[in-house]
Amino acid sequence: MQRRLLVSAPLIFLIASLIPLCVTVTAQQEKRAPWQTDWKAYVAELSKDLQKGIDPGEDPQIKGKVVEFEGTMAKAFDATKPDETVDIEMEPQSVTVMLKLFPMVDAEKAGDRTGTVTLKKIIVKPAEANRDAWKALTAGAKVRFRATVGNDAAVLVTTSDIGGLVFLFLNSAEVVPPK
Repeated sequence: MQRRLLVSAPLIFLIASLIPLCVTVTAQQEKRAPWQTDWKAYVAELSKDLQKGIDPGEDPQIKGKVVEFEGTMAKAFDATKPDETVDIEMEPQSVTVMLKLFPMVDAEKAGDRTGTVTLKKIIVKPAEANRDAWKALTAGAKVRFRATVGNDAAVLVTTSDIGGLVFLFLNSAEVVPPK
């Protein structure tokens, strides 16, 4: 009986010492900026950089941060392909972009002019440990997901002499329960 108490005492001490850590982690999770959980606010945050001619993937306020949104699966995820991404349809949002950010656009010709692009899709790279959860979803299914903003947060592709498309990417995406 005494031996069980001696073993239990260190365990109780360990649990008691972890409680403040759990409270700290929870408090840190709650300190997310509004754009980290609101799709419209996220696009507005990216737009601030794109209007100024700054790559959002290089912005320390955005890069490496975790975001959580809800969208609709555009197509089923094929878990047999190691580099497969998931296209998620989102509520369309307009973003203003400095035109000289687009590859192969003549910066002198573009000057400081901006253009407006509508974003309605986000491309996510599923986390390795969460691939089965993505595989279980079908095209057209609503999905709530959490992912990390990386270097390639916004990729601009030139489609004409002066303009193009903006693709949004997120990494380490996990399916999370709906709110």
